[in-house]
Amino acid sequence: MRFARMLTVALAYCATSMGHTHNSTVLFNEQSWNSPRKRWLSVSDSPQLAEGTTPGPEHVYAWPVVCNDPVIQPIYYCYKDARLLMNLRRYVDQAIQAWAPAMAVSSLRILPDPRCAQVAFGFHGDTENCICSQMAPKQSGEDHFDTLVISDTTKDNDDAHNKDSAKCSTNCKQGYSYHVPGEPKRPFRHVLRFCYPERLGTMTIEQENEVQAAMNHEVGHSVGLAHEHQRPDRDQFIRFEPRVLKGHKKALENAEKDPDGLFKFKGAPKDVKGRMGQIISFERFANYFPGIHNFRKSVDFDYESITMYGSYNGIRPKDREKGQLVLQRLDNVNGGVIYGCGKSSENGPAKLSEGDIARVAQLYDNYTPECKAAQQGKQNWGKGARVKIRDGDWIHVEPPNKSNFTRRDEL
Repeated sequence: MRFARMLTVALAYCATSMGHTHNSTVLFNEQSWNSPRKRWLSVSDSPQLAEGTTPGPEHVYAWPVVCNDPVIQPIYYCYKDARLLMNLRRYVDQAIQAWAPAMAVSSLRILPDPRCAQVAFGFHGDTENCICSQMAPKQSGEDHFDTLVISDTTKDNDDAHNKDSAKCSTNCKQGYSYHVPGEPKRPFRHVLRFCYPERLGTMTIEQENEVQAAMNHEVGHSVGLAHEHQRPDRDQFIRFEPRVLKGHKKALENAEKDPDGLFKFKGAPKDVKGRMGQIISFERFANYFPGIHNFRKSVDFDYESITMYGSYNGIRPKDREKGQLVLQRLDNVNGGVIYGCGKSSENGPAKLSEGDIARVAQLYDNYTPECKAAQQGKQNWGKGARVKIRDGDWIHVEPPNKSNFTRRDEL
């Protein structure tokens, strides 16, 4: 089956899923995916539990199956408010386009919550402009709390907050979290928070590309993928230099003064160097160096992954001018520079890699020949395809990046 033909049907709603029920038990593939080219850290495919049970609070998984024929596992989303919808909808739509190749060969779908299109008191809702507070009332037996809420952390016309405050951050809940049996259901527990430091409508093309790359990247976390550069073995492939990150000077001050008393435990290091080692390595010290969070560590390494950070993420401008890098390739390709988010150049488009798609196909198996081929990195993508998302225009989607897997013995 050709890639183009698959995409024409890949992004539609499941006809039986409009009630928006998520099964308490989900289908899972018992085969273990431990091939040498299995991708980086991610959530598990689905809970390996007895029928009628749910996992504990520490577990996150791929999003549940809502249709069995064909198998569909959707991420339903809504916007927190109308302001956010106006600001971010085009970035979200373009991110969905970027993930189209993965959806074409898997059971994954990314769709506005269908309750926005349900009839409530005789009036039809608006799916395209899905605002969380305007979704149809909860129906009998319906799980009302699984929607991914798209939010932001910016403040209008507040450049100091948007550019310099650690509170203006971009992050996303990874994967799908199940309810804990016996505890109250948490409404809207899946959130994608987004920060765009430059004012919308005033950004350069390069800045627009950065915002779009960030959105594509965060959607990957919602799907269930983890950062490639946080692999436990990452130091065998890349060099990490925390001293050039924004906030390093303040982190040194926090290490010396310990304003929150975090180093008062028995055996805590007394010197600044020892404390900085702790701050860089452990989540408990996150407030002392907010910029370090996304670089902590969590056979093959995929530099082309959309989950990979670039060499300049979070860098201080003066250090970039000196040619410093936050992350540097040890194989010295491109002079060691990593463009990040699947980009082949600094201002290029953010794309998925074959490795990204392989892991999505493993997490969201639809049991088709195309899915099996993608799981093994053997799918023939040709020159790309035309894709139609919901009722929009036909759009050309380029094939994914060729994953240039690098082995330890090649460095």
